[in-house]
Amino acid sequence: MFDSSAGGIDPGAEEVALIASAIAGKNATTFISSMAGLLTIILGWWSILVEVFLRYDFGERYFSWVRFIMAASILSVISYLAYYTAIIGRDPDAGFSVPLTLFTVAFLIAGGIQRWRIRLRYLAGEPWHSKSTGVPRLYEWTGIDDWSLYLWWEPILCFVAAFLVGFFVEPLTGWVIGIGAFSLLTKNQIFYYAQRARILDLIDARLESQFYNEEASKKPKQQTAGISNVPVIWPKFVPAPAGIEDLQKTVNATLGKTPPPPPAAGSPSPVPDDLAKTIADTMKPDDKD
Repeated sequence: MFDSSAGGIDPGAEEVALIASAIAGKNATTFISSMAGLLTIILGWWSILVEVFLRYDFGERYFSWVRFIMAASILSVISYLAYYTAIIGRDPDAGFSVPLTLFTVAFLIAGGIQRWRIRLRYLAGEPWHSKSTGVPRLYEWTGIDDWSLYLWWEPILCFVAAFLVGFFVEPLTGWVIGIGAFSLLTKNQIFYYAQRARILDLIDARLESQFYNEEASKKPKQQTAGISNVPVIWPKFVPAPAGIEDLQKTVNATLGKTPPPPPAAGSPSPVPDDLAKTIADTMKPDDKD
């Protein structure tokens, strides 16, 4: 299954493997998972166009060089297409977009600063999650929690900006920001629910380890966190040894050997040097044998 952590899969190291897996998946599950990962990568190329203005201190793999370069390439392609389309229409001046050019320059500067901050953090040995989605700038002004900003408020703000730019400045730049806003909304939802599913799996595993036992199987759901235990006759398990001494007692009991006498009062318990020595000593035949 794909790991959509933080805006996705790292569009650097994992990208080639995901694309190849999507093209030549061995089964439907692999194919669907790979395509979902590929979709997250593409959305990340567009969403970073607006994210770089909304957040800072991204993780190294979240704001990777590949994602940065692909986003810049998108802006370049759009600019060239607009220009050559205008040439075909015999109006070259209409193809040069000053707002889009300014937006591209601003993105390159902001992205370059973020990559420089990542480099400085790396050289300083500062611990930081490589897939961190960054610190939201709006939190400092509004106090709204990170996930609310990530899921809703930042995409909504980008949609508003896209409308205002498209209506009052230029439609082309407004469309670019609007696509970035849609990509941001979609990618963030995918990432959030993937992360939530991972955390819920950890919680469920903890609950199952607590309530999947013989005693809990006799209790109602209200007392087992909603878990339904399948009615089975539980075998008589041998308690797992808690330490070296318990392990030695278990082996002695299994082999029917007489355990060594306990140490005198006040003297420290003998602790074998290693587990192999403990088992070897225990397996030796008694003198009486």
